Amino acid sequence: MTRNVRAILARFGAGKTEQTMLWEQDGVWCRGRADFLTDDLKYDIDLKTCANADPTTWVKRTVMAGGLDIQAGLRSCGHEMITGCMRDMLWLLVEIEPPFGACVVGVGPSMLDLARQKVDVAAKLWRKCLDARDWPGYRSDIHWADGSSYAEWDFEARKLAVAS
Repeated sequence: MTRNVRAILARFGAGKTEQTMLWEQDGVWCRGRADFLTDDLKYDIDLKTCANADPTTWVKRTVMAGGLDIQAGLRSCGHEMITGCMRDMLWLLVEIEPPFGACVVGVGPSMLDLARQKVDVAAKLWRKCLDARDWPGYRSDIHWADGSSYAEWDFEARKLAVAS
């Protein structure tokens, strides 16, 4: 695993690992920690171990569900606030089982734009809660779970595959 990760990181040139960033945004202190920042200020690379490094599968199942888009947006804001420039945000995926397949997934412009908007809203909400000393919780009534349109579409596709 280490060999694969090092080989991929070498393609991006020299850099520093485990770099912590602190900045203030909308009156709120923020923190981000990059796994690898290239010295040329082009890339912020975040290492993610996973069972399946297939980029399409990983993005669908992991990015939004895990809030990784927001993590990328937060770090993007940090780079801009601290250095005045934005870096490309990349996830370096590496599988946890041999042969430790690995690939790089970039955060596209539309995802990054939406993520930065989420960070902005979150910072404003956090500031509002700090000022009011009020931390709203969840409603106490029953929450009903429904299937998503994607889950229904995915199941229909699987039924068609079985039927053929």
